[in-house]
Amino acid sequence: MYRNPSLDHIIAEASKSALNERLPDTVEQWIRESPSLILQILPYFSELPDKSPQIAIVLKLIVHLLDEIRYGMDRNSQQARELFDQIQRRLSVLYQTNHYHKFSKLSAVLYDSRLPFQVDLSEDFLNKHQEDVPDIFPVLPEMLEAICRSQRIHSSFELYDCLMSQLQIMPSTLQLALVYELLTTTKPLPYEIVVMMLLHPRAEIRQQIARLLLDVNNKKLFTPQDTRRLLVIRDWLPPQERSLIAQLIRSIRLQGIAPAPFPTNCVVNLAASPFDGAGAQLILFQAKQSNRRFIGSFIAKQGVGIREPWVSTKAVKQDYDKVCQEKGMVLKPVTLAYVNKLVQHFLAEGHKIDNIPSPALLHIAELMGAQAW
Repeated sequence: MYRNPSLDHIIAEASKSALNERLPDTVEQWIRESPSLILQILPYFSELPDKSPQIAIVLKLIVHLLDEIRYGMDRNSQQARELFDQIQRRLSVLYQTNHYHKFSKLSAVLYDSRLPFQVDLSEDFLNKHQEDVPDIFPVLPEMLEAICRSQRIHSSFELYDCLMSQLQIMPSTLQLALVYELLTTTKPLPYEIVVMMLLHPRAEIRQQIARLLLDVNNKKLFTPQDTRRLLVIRDWLPPQERSLIAQLIRSIRLQGIAPAPFPTNCVVNLAASPFDGAGAQLILFQAKQSNRRFIGSFIAKQGVGIREPWVSTKAVKQDYDKVCQEKGMVLKPVTLAYVNKLVQHFLAEGHKIDNIPSPALLHIAELMGAQAW
């Protein structure tokens, strides 16, 4: 097995913390100083047995290393960009030579990093592993319902993240084929997922999805909620991509489907950190809707836009204070009016570099009742 003494040492130190706890300070410092560790840890991960107890801690280290690389890319660091390119080349090799199911865990980590990875599995690889990557198209609607039941998924936002964490490593043609299959159903959930895929991180796939949606013969399959989300998504996309969405909205409205009203604000706690030296500010919130509690956050960063939006849909009352403590920074209450202006400004910042927000921000907007983001 691939071994490196310094790598063994850092893994041993990281193992001293529980999976849901921060890494030891010494490990965090090592990651900040040597993000290139990821070039050693990826082959190490690939050689671990499928049921190795080390997989979880190695994936935790990869999460932190990718965070550090993303921070570097946000600062336009050439070194971080070159390291990212090296990681992509390394991943392309590792994915083709390892078991698909094992690397599905790594795929989820890559997706959560929100880095622009394009690690497509080749057609040859998929042909060799047809048993590992089954033909799900004939049972796709039933499969989505089964995923929701087994993983206790309550919203299309959660289901989107679950699907995209694995779809991203598929060839573009296969991703679009799955979208096409979703649009052959008459159930509302698949359409919700496809509408969210208009925020796909890859522009060529976003544009193809918009064309597929335009080609849907029965526009009455779109719901008022879909129409409202399309209006928001249109404004979040780069100007050159908005015309297709505008055409789609017009064709839906011609069928008498008006956009649903925006949800009412259900936020009960809303706080922000001071801007740091890198021009970044954290927004943290807690919302309550019926008998469910949500906690989430995002980062607004100068020159970058909106980063790292996330929402926990299974929060309990104590979680908000716990998250505040874990962030380790001063958070002060802010108004929704302040957050609205902040988001509008930083979405415009993101447009300058084609930074597309993920559907998690759409979820946050709906929880906050935001109508002008």
